[in-house]
Amino acid sequence: MPAPKYIKELLKNIPQKSGVYQYYDKDDKLLYIGKAKNLKKRVTSYFTKKQEHGKTRVLVSKIQDIKYLVVSSEMDALLLENNLIKKHQPRYNVALKDGKTYPWICIKNEPFPRVFQTRNVVKDGSTYYGPYMSVRLVKTLLDFFHQLYPLRNCSLNLNDKNIKEEKFKVCLEYHIGNCLGPCEDKQSTEEYHMGIEHIKQIIKGDIKSQQAIRFNIFHLNQTYTGKNSKSNVSPKGFTGEKYGGVTYWDTEAYCIPFYHLTKGGHIAKNLLKYRYNHLDKAIENAAKVGFVGGAALYPMVTANGEECHNEWEITFEEIHRNSAIAIAIRNYVDFSNDQEYLYEMGLEILIAISRFWSQRISYSSSLNQYVILGVTGPNEYENNVDNNWYTNYSAKWCLYFTRKSLKQVEENSILDFKRIISKTDFKMSELERWSTIEKNIYLPFSEDLDIYIQNDGFLNKELIPANEIPIDQRPINQNWSWDRILRSPYIKQADILQGFYFFEDDFSKESLKKHYDFYEKYTVHESSLSPCIHCIQSLKLDYIEKAYDYFLRTARLDLNDYNNEVQEGLHITSMAGTWMSIVYGFAGLKISENRLSFTPRIS
Repeated sequence: MPAPKYIKELLKNIPQKSGVYQYYDKDDKLLYIGKAKNLKKRVTSYFTKKQEHGKTRVLVSKIQDIKYLVVSSEMDALLLENNLIKKHQPRYNVALKDGKTYPWICIKNEPFPRVFQTRNVVKDGSTYYGPYMSVRLVKTLLDFFHQLYPLRNCSLNLNDKNIKEEKFKVCLEYHIGNCLGPCEDKQSTEEYHMGIEHIKQIIKGDIKSQQAIRFNIFHLNQTYTGKNSKSNVSPKGFTGEKYGGVTYWDTEAYCIPFYHLTKGGHIAKNLLKYRYNHLDKAIENAAKVGFVGGAALYPMVTANGEECHNEWEITFEEIHRNSAIAIAIRNYVDFSNDQEYLYEMGLEILIAISRFWSQRISYSSSLNQYVILGVTGPNEYENNVDNNWYTNYSAKWCLYFTRKSLKQVEENSILDFKRIISKTDFKMSELERWSTIEKNIYLPFSEDLDIYIQNDGFLNKELIPANEIPIDQRPINQNWSWDRILRSPYIKQADILQGFYFFEDDFSKESLKKHYDFYEKYTVHESSLSPCIHCIQSLKLDYIEKAYDYFLRTARLDLNDYNNEVQEGLHITSMAGTWMSIVYGFAGLKISENRLSFTPRIS
C-alpha cells in the first residue's frame, strides 16, 4: 500500500536502529506495538510491500502517526515490546487474555529452583512471569540467565535429606561448568538463591530508570563533544537560558568522570586544558582580592576565565571550587596515567591553587591551629561561616596532593620539574608552610557526637529534621525568607558527605555511617547535585532502598520536574551525577593508583 505524503515524511526520520514502534489512529489511539532490529526497514515495509493479511491492510489504512523508541539491542527491544503490549493491549496486537496459550517463565518452588519455559501455570507456590507474546523472547531470556548464572536443569528432588544422604552424583553439566553441583552440596542454597533473586529483578525490569538514564546520557552527549578546549559544560547546556551558558565547578566535580570513562581521555583532558588556559585569569582574580605571588582563585562562574558571578557570598566565599579542579586533576591522572599532563599543565595549576590556600588560611592563637574564616561551603544555606569542614579538609588535601605531585615530577622528569620551578618562581620554603598547615589545620569536631561539625556554630541551631517541615513549605528556597533559611539547620546539598565521597580513602565505613546518619536527616536536597552523592553514600552503607529513592530523584529530576523549574532548562551537570550513581554507586567502580576495582551493590 503506497504511503500517504505525511507518512513518508515520518518515515524519513526513523533511524536504522533497534527499537519499538507504535502506530496511532486519527484519534491518537494506540493501534499496534511492534519491535524491530532495524526500525526504518521494518516500519517502511508496512507501506512499501503488499500486505497479504486483511487485518494488516486495515491496520495500515488507519495509521495516522508513528512513534518509536530506540534501544541499545534487539533483546532490549523484545523486553520493551512485551512490557508495552501487556500494559496497553493495543487492538491490533494479539490480546493476552488467555494466559495458558502463551509461554511463561517459571521459577519453581523448590530448594534449588529451576528456571524454565512453560505454558501451564500450576498453583504450587512457584513464581510465574508472563504471559509472553514471543517464544523467542522467552528462549533468549533463558539462554541469557544460564550464561550469567549456573542454574541446574535436572529434575532431582534436592532437599536437605537427600543431599545429606548423598543420593546423587554430579553430572556432565557440573563438569562443563553449567552447574555448580548443589546435588553433592557443592553449592549452598544462599549462593544459588542470590542468582535467582537477580534473575527476578532482570525479568521485572525497571523501565522508568532506563528511560531516565538514557535521557540523561543523551543530553550529556548533546551538550559537550570535547572537540574544542575553549568550550565547556554549562549547567543548562542548550536547553535553557538560565546561567547564560557559563561554566561552574560542577564540570570538574561531576562531568569529567562521565566524559572520561565514556568518551575517552582526550575529552576529559580538553576540559582540564580549559582551566589551564584560564590560569592567568585565575591568578588575576586572586590578585583582585589581595592574594599575591602567583596564587590562583578560579571563578565560581565564568565564560572566559573572569569571574561572572554577582553575589559576594558566592564569589568571594565559595572558594572550595578551587579544590574541585585539583580533585579533577587527580582523577584524570589516576584514570589515564597521563603523567605528561601533570608535567605540561597540571602541576602549574596545583601550585597556584595551593598558594591561594596558603594565603587564605590564617592562624588562630586561641585554637593554636590554622583556620579558614568567612566562607560558604557546598551547603549554600550557610553563608559567611567560619571553618566549613569540607572547605578546610579539601584545602588540607590540596596542599598534600600538590606536595606529592611536586615530588613525583622531580623523581620522574627532572627537566620538567626545573622548568616548572623556574616558570612559577617556586620556593622550597613554600613546601614547609604547606606541610605545617596540612598537619595543623582546624577541623571542627564534636566529641559528644563523635562526628565532624559542618562548620562553627552548626550545633547551636534548632536541629529539627527536614521531614518535619510542612509539605506546603517545600522547597524552602521558594517559601522561606533568606534570613529564616540561614538560621535553620537545613542543608541544601551534600557538604560533609561530599567530602567523604571525594576523599573516601581517608575515612572508614563506620565513620561514614555516623556522619550520614546525622546529616542526612537535615538535608533538603534543593540542589540538583545532592541526590547523586547521597545515592552513592547510601549504597556504601547498604541502605539499598534509600539509594534507589535517591537514584530516581537524580535520574528523573527533569522528567518529573521535582524542583518545579524545568521551564528554566534541564540540569545537565546533575545528569552526570545520575551516571555517577550507577557507575560509582551500584557498580562500585573505583580507580586508584592505576588499579581498577568493582564492588557491586545491587539487590
